[in-house]
Amino acid sequence: MVLDSWSIVAVVQLAAYIPAICLAIYICNLHGFSKSSGWYYTVTLSLFRIAGAACQLISINNKSKGLLEAVMILNHIGLVPLMLSTLGMLSRLADVINAQLTDPAISIRYVRLMQLIMLLGAVFGIIGVESKSSSGTSPSAWSFKLPEDILLDVSLFHALHPTMEQWTHACYGRIKESPRDCVLLINWDRTRSWLEFSQSDSHAELLSSLGSHSDVPVVGEIIDFARDYVTIAISSHTELKRVYFPPSISQETRRAVWDRVRHLGTTAAYGKKFQHRYPYRATPSLGWVDGNVKWEGQDAVACVWVHKWKDQEAEEKFKATERYPHMKDGELIKPLTLDLFEQGLRDLGALGWEECHVGFETRCYIP
Repeated sequence: MVLDSWSIVAVVQLAAYIPAICLAIYICNLHGFSKSSGWYYTVTLSLFRIAGAACQLISINNKSKGLLEAVMILNHIGLVPLMLSTLGMLSRLADVINAQLTDPAISIRYVRLMQLIMLLGAVFGIIGVESKSSSGTSPSAWSFKLPEDILLDVSLFHALHPTMEQWTHACYGRIKESPRDCVLLINWDRTRSWLEFSQSDSHAELLSSLGSHSDVPVVGEIIDFARDYVTIAISSHTELKRVYFPPSISQETRRAVWDRVRHLGTTAAYGKKFQHRYPYRATPSLGWVDGNVKWEGQDAVACVWVHKWKDQEAEEKFKATERYPHMKDGELIKPLTLDLFEQGLRDLGALGWEECHVGFETRCYIP
């Protein structure tokens, strides 16, 4: 198991805060668990830190959405007990000072006000994490089989009509390399909308409709494109490149797949006059498939690169000719952008990849 920087910090936190919580409980037994004393918050501080570190380590092999939300929330509110503990001790100091004065100079109400503000900040932070989770876009994809002699049109997706207000775009098309295989891609407005649909009769009706012409089960997936509306400007020659990584891939490596890997994009910035030279209809998108998948019989996690090429000629020309000049070891090199892209994936631990091209209908938004 490879630990990233976040997980190493989590191990250090466990080593520090497990003894600390024992000491905090002992001190609270001596001085009392009254919130006004301030010692009470040292216990909650240690408890939050231990819980957050444990969730971080569990998330190495379990990338469930709920667990990652728990890590974010516990990291956010982790320092709140420390600040409340400090204010509690300041309030006790204020009590000592006021006891020696005939006219108290420090009102305890100011300390209480600061505590209230900190608690409100923690509450709003938790609401923010939950709101981001529930309001983010949640594209779902289905792959199904349909004989080539049967028309692929909106009649197959009539079960979606009652939910039209809950999704932005819905695109469909055949895979060019195997025309019997089809793809339906829906961009839901909210994660909650998808969850409600997945529990509804309409979802069962959609699966029945998609699988009505084949004995092969319909396969559905949720892909997190991080608020990128991937269905916008989808093309009739869209490449889906599915890249597989070990299940233990860290959040740091996931971010690096987008931040550090050289994208299949041009090095030149084309103005409006030369826009026709740009190979894409829109810039590439990257999404992560929810949960584990299989790669060569083994568990893995997968990301999907979506390249919205203008056409096949534009894609082939770009991959064969586009180079990325840069300095390496004091020497100017000009490797193909495609080679850099794939080498970057390998350097981050990619197990392999597979790709296909979908002929999405250009008027693919289901009415």
